[in-house]
Amino acid sequence: MVVMLSILAGLVVAICGAWKDTLFEPFELRKFFRSPLVVALWSLILFCFYRREPGLLLILSACALERLSVEGWKGIIRKPPGKFAHPQRDTRWLSKRLKGQGTIFG
Repeated sequence: MVVMLSILAGLVVAICGAWKDTLFEPFELRKFFRSPLVVALWSLILFCFYRREPGLLLILSACALERLSVEGWKGIIRKPPGKFAHPQRDTRWLSKRLKGQGTIFG
């Protein structure tokens, strides 16, 4: 029962993440089902150690661990995703603008 509810919670996380990222990258089915599977895995691990805890606490903890593990994987171990691989903005205009306001900025 806890695992089924955690998969449902993982689907909510996946839907919100897909909705948030649609402006920056295309929808990928593999990434969409990653969150429910990782939440289910964390809920199984937590359920093995904390059987007497309330189910809602286990599900919310599994969602938090899913976010930590997935974002940790993306930020520390793996190369930057496609939406962050774009070249940096041209900021040469900023130095010209700051020179024009020399009395304020030094």
